[in-house]
Amino acid sequence: MTFGRNQQIVPVLTFHSVGMSKDNWIWNHLSERAEIFERTLQRLRKGGYRTVTLSQLYDHMSGIQLCPPKSIVLVFDDGYLDNWVTVYPLLKKYGMCGAVYVNPEFVEPSEEIRPTIDDLEKGSRTGAEMRQSGFMSWAELKVANDAGVLDVQSHSLTHTWYFTGPKIVDYYCTEHAERYPWMQWNARPDRKPFYLVEDQTGYVPTGAPVFEHEKSLIARKFFPDEDIVQTIISRHNQHSGQRCIDHARNFSTYANLVSSILGTQPIPGYLESVTERKVRVRQELISSKSIIEEKLDKTVDYICWPGGGVDEGVKKMARQVGYRSWTLPSREKPSKRNLPNSDPGEIRRLPAVRDVFFFGKKWGSGSEVLTLLEIFAHQNSSLYDLLRKAYKVSLAIRSVGKR
Repeated sequence: MTFGRNQQIVPVLTFHSVGMSKDNWIWNHLSERAEIFERTLQRLRKGGYRTVTLSQLYDHMSGIQLCPPKSIVLVFDDGYLDNWVTVYPLLKKYGMCGAVYVNPEFVEPSEEIRPTIDDLEKGSRTGAEMRQSGFMSWAELKVANDAGVLDVQSHSLTHTWYFTGPKIVDYYCTEHAERYPWMQWNARPDRKPFYLVEDQTGYVPTGAPVFEHEKSLIARKFFPDEDIVQTIISRHNQHSGQRCIDHARNFSTYANLVSSILGTQPIPGYLESVTERKVRVRQELISSKSIIEEKLDKTVDYICWPGGGVDEGVKKMARQVGYRSWTLPSREKPSKRNLPNSDPGEIRRLPAVRDVFFFGKKWGSGSEVLTLLEIFAHQNSSLYDLLRKAYKVSLAIRSVGKR
């Protein structure tokens, strides 16, 4: 049993959104409260932690140049607008840096540089002028990257899901469209940067079948017969109209409708070949890297797999097209730590999640204290692992007492 922390382990603490409040967003749980985020930075600085870059981490793990004790990497996935509005000013305020993984298809295409919380504090902008929802623009990414505050790296090109087979698992309707924003993205990829700020539910027709699906980099795409799909949509809307209040019950009716059209036969369509998939994925990896490099006049060496969707073939392609390193999905090598003389090509991350779950049920949320305990326990300290578990149990007990 080890009680002290191994401070040669460099934690990589992962955030997504910070400060965005959007109640109907399917991934709302990924948005950290701004005040909690700032308190986390304050506690890290007070505890003597210093932020290092992904390149410094790579050298540390390679044994080329070790990071100082109490080093940490802060990373932010997806490139949300609040990373500019809130994260960028706070990192500057506390003398810290981080990395942001972006998907070029989601970057705001304008050259606009929008106000930040710094502008609000200076009084040059009002709260009414502040917007958190959306994605960073190329101009904002360049300012943050060139300042050495947010190093921009790749999160692939599309960050979407694709159909992978003929099995229908659901159907699309506007009342439940938040479950499948990626269907809207695939229908109108040109509008992906705006999906958080505009109603895109109409991009996919009510009654469209939702087929079995998988993340874009590991999917082998299935293309259903469009005539059959249109027949299903038309028959559904004739029978049920455009609304679907009791979605679960209506899915049984929907399945019966599909059976009446096809009988016991699966929906016809075709699957992309193994070669076609390799070409598509390779091009996605190349395009993401080259677009960011061209737009920001920098080198992109690192990639984070969207949703952890990767396989060994994709990793091999990433290495071939010039990525030095990537993040490990949570399910892979959970015991790995970012130590000197370990493989720098695969980085272990730690999610900045404060929710407490037991038996598959949420029992409350902790403060930034839980985040710090997760960091300390991650540095192979049995003592802090025990404290972390005790803290989570105490939160669950308090939650029960309030019910």
